[in-house]
Amino acid sequence: MKSLTFLINIFGRVSQKYNSLSFLWKIISIYAFLAIPFLYNHEDHLPFFVILILISTTLIVSLATFLLSILTLKHLFRRDFILWQEILFLAVVLGTVYAFGFFDNQAGIIFLVFVLLFFLFYRAVRAVVYYRILIVGMAIFVNGLLTFKYLQFSEMYLFNRSFQDKYDTNEKDFTQWSYDDKTRTLKSETLALTLKLPKDYFFHNPKNLTMKEKTGSGQIAGILSSAETDPNRYPLIRLFYIPVFIKVDQNTIKEEYTSILDFEKHQGNREEIKNLGEHIHPEKKWQGNFWTFYDIIRPRYSKTGFYIYQLKDESYLIIDITENLVENQFHENEIEEVLKSIKQE
Repeated sequence: MKSLTFLINIFGRVSQKYNSLSFLWKIISIYAFLAIPFLYNHEDHLPFFVILILISTTLIVSLATFLLSILTLKHLFRRDFILWQEILFLAVVLGTVYAFGFFDNQAGIIFLVFVLLFFLFYRAVRAVVYYRILIVGMAIFVNGLLTFKYLQFSEMYLFNRSFQDKYDTNEKDFTQWSYDDKTRTLKSETLALTLKLPKDYFFHNPKNLTMKEKTGSGQIAGILSSAETDPNRYPLIRLFYIPVFIKVDQNTIKEEYTSILDFEKHQGNREEIKNLGEHIHPEKKWQGNFWTFYDIIRPRYSKTGFYIYQLKDESYLIIDITENLVENQFHENEIEEVLKSIKQE
């Protein structure tokens, strides 16, 4: 009974405090109250301290963009149908969704086209209520997109740091690659390593890669992918270097690779991840491990995994592969062509 009375008193005080707030702060309080459980549920696979950091920083960014959205809408609704304000507002909306890759998905393009068509229709007929509803909807959408992208970036940064702290080395410069166009041969001056690019494959230098593309077991040495401008378009091979003074074994790399797959799964990129077990390359005799997964973004079933290649100086090269599933052979032809061509001079 005392507990119930205590809870009623607490609820009464909270209600009284809430009612004393201005309208703006009431909205902010409701927003925070709804956002915190959502953010916690999204990050509950992480340690509590990491969750606390991510929620705190994301909430600050989210509230800042939310307040900016409210002030923008307040200004827009003072007078409706002001052309230069509408152009500026739509430019910010389209610029934001473009910058965050929303147009990479055909469904996203179709969705935005329909929204803009409805917006132009309601503006043409001067339907103020529906016109304002669409503007509010677009503002909420951009605010949510900014919040989600910031949360993804924060996760990626912390995840990347966990690998950097273990494998960071300033002794190697992997930006020095030469290419022979006639033989399609790539050579790393740093590794004294050569390999051949298959037709319609492209090399992506480490200096041009993003933080996410550099995340893995070791220091990124380069990426070979099937797209000239997109290092993430598979079939692809990422090369990671691990210096000689760091102990490397298959189980350690497997655990780290599993953590990367789990990270991708929690970010909503992959599902149905299944371990195929150990695999030894029949010609090179490299040890490795592979998994199949369902790619939500593309969407299709694919395969990913790694080989461990010990170099002459007893350092290691982790050959990270992502490719399409093919029948009656373990690797795609182009991937196998690259693997067979890898050699140290």
